[in-house]
Amino acid sequence: MTTAGLGAYMIDSWNDARTSRALTASEDRRAKAIWRDELADVGMKVRVDFAGALSDGTEFDSSAKRGGAVEFVIGSQQMLPAFERAVCGMKCGERKAIRLSAAEAYGDYDDELVLKVPLGNLPSPDELKPGLHLIVQAPIGSVRAKVLRLESDGVVLNLNHELAGHDVLYDIQLLSISHASAIEREAHPAGCSCNQLKESIDPRYRHGHDHGHGHDCGCDCER
Repeated sequence: MTTAGLGAYMIDSWNDARTSRALTASEDRRAKAIWRDELADVGMKVRVDFAGALSDGTEFDSSAKRGGAVEFVIGSQQMLPAFERAVCGMKCGERKAIRLSAAEAYGDYDDELVLKVPLGNLPSPDELKPGLHLIVQAPIGSVRAKVLRLESDGVVLNLNHELAGHDVLYDIQLLSISHASAIEREAHPAGCSCNQLKESIDPRYRHGHDHGHGHDCGCDCER
């Protein structure tokens, strides 16, 4: 090959490589793109600003308190299921105010979750005092409990969530949407058409059987 021919070959090769890199970058941008005209849906990654308050206006949580916008995959249950349902159908830049009943938020207050526990069943009983929070083991797993009072034969704990029994208000602004379908592909076998994320926020997608990867599927089988 002549020097001129070699030079032309190298230029063509460089152009091909540059085009290939450009296509790859373009595809990557599309994969991670923010879809401003698209509606948020289950399985999508979203970023939101939000503030949560009680009916009397007392703010109990916000993205500002968490250090900035919150990112999560809808259906992952990182947020309350009712919160994630509210984000579904929103567009980028849209703002929405919602009110959740106690049952939709942190549960109704349950008197049966106020329990007396022998002091000997708790670590460092001498350090316990009313208002202290501690982690205890319950039938449902580890739960956060609040010490209500100390008695001669035990300590009275409240296992209810601190916001149990309260309706809550959320002001939500959707900042961005991106597709996160890879999360489902990584978690499930090829060809699986399960609705695990949808099931997590809406029980209507469940149909009561398991295909061997730990949850009910949303398939059309006759099983």
